[in-house]
Amino acid sequence: METLARRGYRFVAPVTWESQIPPRQKKRLWISIAIAAVAIAIVAALLLTRPRPTLAAPNTIDAVAVLPFTNDDPQTQHLSDGLTEILIDTLSRVPDLRVMARTTVFGYKGKPVDAKEAGRALNVNAVIVGNVRHRGNDYAIHVELIDVKDGTQLWGEHFDATAGTLS
Repeated sequence: METLARRGYRFVAPVTWESQIPPRQKKRLWISIAIAAVAIAIVAALLLTRPRPTLAAPNTIDAVAVLPFTNDDPQTQHLSDGLTEILIDTLSRVPDLRVMARTTVFGYKGKPVDAKEAGRALNVNAVIVGNVRHRGNDYAIHVELIDVKDGTQLWGEHFDATAGTLS
């Protein structure tokens, strides 16, 4: 600060500009976008595999459980849990689809789970399973929709991102 006679003060230190969004918030923004993309893809897959109301189909998906996503890095636990929670919330908005609550499915967290057995225990037609992998600067998210009746994969998708796109 410099004093100017009869005028006041003047700031004389160098001024630097910072990014409008701190890097940590940018990373959260991209993670949120990735989660939303996964949720939209799963909802679309569920809607496309559901039969038309005029057709009688024996393998209608009217109940689903999103099992907790697994991961290979404790630092991605928040991403795994976030994906699971957002998918549960998003799918619960699909009309005529019963979705198991977070408190119910998170009982399977951290345990080796057979999707068919879990689906039967939860009394649902389909189970969504997924995993998040983190290697260096790369993230990979893999999601599957599994028919509980026979264990077949009805839908699957793989999403890739780098730390650069998440930050």
